[in-house]
Amino acid sequence: MQDKSSYSNNNLLISEGLKNYINAMVEEILLKGETFDDQKKKWLRKYSEAEGVNFIELENNLNLFLELPSETFISNMNLINRIANLCYINKNTLKAIVEKKSREKKSKGKNLYSYIFIGIGLLFIISIVLVFQQQKEQTIFEETEEMIDTSYDPYENVETNTEVTQEPVTETSNSDIIENSKLNREEIISIIESYCDHIFNNRWDELSNIYALKLDTFFHLRNIDKSLVINDHKKHFERWEVLDWKINNNTVSISRANFYNFIQFEMNFTKRKISDGTIFIFTIKTYMTIDENGKISSLNEIILDKDKIKYVDS
Repeated sequence: MQDKSSYSNNNLLISEGLKNYINAMVEEILLKGETFDDQKKKWLRKYSEAEGVNFIELENNLNLFLELPSETFISNMNLINRIANLCYINKNTLKAIVEKKSREKKSKGKNLYSYIFIGIGLLFIISIVLVFQQQKEQTIFEETEEMIDTSYDPYENVETNTEVTQEPVTETSNSDIIENSKLNREEIISIIESYCDHIFNNRWDELSNIYALKLDTFFHLRNIDKSLVINDHKKHFERWEVLDWKINNNTVSISRANFYNFIQFEMNFTKRKISDGTIFIFTIKTYMTIDENGKISSLNEIILDKDKIKYVDS
């Protein structure tokens, strides 16, 4: 018969080995940040069953102890001691846990004051920025216009298959919001076709009508007035003439969030470079956002393929 004279109390006889395992496990969880995972429970069950200990009851007691809020370890030691006793947690382990919980509470208190001071500082900085922004308001248009590098042509000297991430739009335009407006696929394709028709045929007034007042993104630019976008289109098509274009409708992908429509599609078009008569066929992928008013509010594109097909002496 096994000698149980070294076994301990709590109205159950468990070995020092099992008690040591429980205490080491609790330290790992509460002092080192580990979890009471299936592996730990598996070994605890084996040890418990080998000694005839009710594993279900022991597991429930441990779960209760491990999930107690930090405040309880500081304010109600009588309760903590009773639950710790049911879990066979010794005084040294319990002392280390209580000390850690106390340090965490003090640290949170210090952090709270730090957050308050940081918040006051941020409010002060924001107020300065807002004043500065108001002073700069008169020059925004001119500075934004200078940001557009008209000497750069995205259709020359490019590497293809460079992915671009289209980010969701979060701001609304200044026009009246159409509540609960959801465009169906046919309406979205119609907007895409109108966009291509207007831009490739230099119909700038019509193109302006389908843009939001400000575009959240336009290639590498942010929060740009649509008049500057139109101006950029005009300068671009002073160098290029579109001979043919076609949207690949089976590539049109649409996702929606907060009444915004996030669209991706591919298209082919043939362009002639006016300066030397060189003709190219491009395949591009366009990223477009249509806002709740049915207006284009974000635009970007990448070149998937580019082929020179003919050269004509100018």
